Amino acid sequence: MAFIKLIFSIFSLAMLITMIVSFIMIMKFTIVQHRLNFRKKQYIKKSFPKLTKKDLKYRQIKIFNYQQLYLNSGLKHNLQMTALIGSFIGMIAMFIIALFTKDVNLSFVLLSLTFCLISIFILTQPSLKERNSFWNDYLEKHPDNPLNFCSFPLDLDEKAYENERKLGLYSLIFAVSLFVVSFIGN
Repeated sequence: MAFIKLIFSIFSLAMLITMIVSFIMIMKFTIVQHRLNFRKKQYIKKSFPKLTKKDLKYRQIKIFNYQQLYLNSGLKHNLQMTALIGSFIGMIAMFIIALFTKDVNLSFVLLSLTFCLISIFILTQPSLKERNSFWNDYLEKHPDNPLNFCSFPLDLDEKAYENERKLGLYSLIFAVSLFVVSFIGN
């Protein structure tokens, strides 16, 4: 019996350490992603200097929606939208439960579910090759480029894509370890 308790304690500690390390990695990759997005925004401003901040925001929304609608298959699109809406609902439910019931374990389970849905959203995004092929086809079919799309340098695209994948993976690891820790805590 003492041996089983020792194994259980070691497993609990390992899950807690995994959760903490994965959360730190999520923070790291989020900061890196913000820096890469800043570099992309600077590149866009150089490519389209006449666009105002409002125009740039509208452009970004149009490009995202166009890619979601035409690049993703129906199943992938539905999965991504479900994950996005589910993560939003999970966050709201988590805050409500944390404020009114003080049930920490249920809040952890909802946070775990939310991170799992976020990782699904990130990991189901099209590959870099699919994106580049899609946008090259778009530019060939629409030489007037009504969406004001511009291709980024390959190294910037590759860094952003790899960082995105790592962020999704660590979000999934965090979700699973948080889920396990919330049940071990009972």
